[in-house]
Amino acid sequence: MPWRATEDGFVTDDNLDWYRRFAKGRPGVLVVEATGVRDIPSGPLMRIGHDRFLPGLRKLVETVREASEGQTKLLIQIIDFLSVRRRPEKENTLRVSCKSPGNTASGSVKLQTKRVGWRQSKRECASF
Repeated sequence: MPWRATEDGFVTDDNLDWYRRFAKGRPGVLVVEATGVRDIPSGPLMRIGHDRFLPGLRKLVETVREASEGQTKLLIQIIDFLSVRRRPEKENTLRVSCKSPGNTASGSVKLQTKRVGWRQSKRECASF
């Protein structure tokens, strides 16, 4: 990530210089990295989630087009800052609905998967 935008997410001359340098080599495609879609503080990353960012992004397109003599396309990688959650432990528990052995009624159960060996797992169904 270039980390060259303003703290408010606007394109800067540093962004333009960064992508101009790559565009001069006339690659087929350049990916504009990690551009935020939410209007929240995200450090010096460019943003695209509001019309106020469009003039700077247009300038970026024009800069790349000019430097590459129209040979380079731009793709934009968008990033959304959602809350980050940790993955469950390997011995995770999922809530599913199934019939227990000897029970004809469906109900909520815990499905526990435990790693037994290489590419093997043991699944147990238990009421809770």
